[in-house]
Amino acid sequence: GLERRRILARALDPGSGGSSAPGSPPPSPTKGGGRGVREERRMESLRAFVCPITHDIMEDPVIAGDGHTYERRAIIRWLEHHDTSPTTNLQLHTTTLLPNIALRKAIQDFRALQSGEAQEASEGAKRPASALAPHC
Repeated sequence: GLERRRILARALDPGSGGSSAPGSPPPSPTKGGGRGVREERRMESLRAFVCPITHDIMEDPVIAGDGHTYERRAIIRWLEHHDTSPTTNLQLHTTTLLPNIALRKAIQDFRALQSGEAQEASEGAKRPASALAPHC
């Protein structure tokens, strides 16, 4: 819920310093949006983690008959009351749901990475100032 939204917001926020090393220059801007191509690709791939129904990062992504991926519980609830795609509004000819294993793995890897970064930041904040100062 809320923690997943915070993680995604932090990852999607280009000002959060998500993938840039400290002191490194920002990604080179593009003509249209002012963001680098790498940053645009990163943001687009992270959007794929979000269910179009719940707007949360998915835990159990499945592919529906429309070819789009949804959180399993959300699309099952949708299909209880609709025979159309929640994304295209076109009629679905099948209610078969296929696990999106590659996306689930990517989301798990992303969460592990975010968790590791949060732990490193937390450990750094707990260190006494003397441990951070250079020793001469």
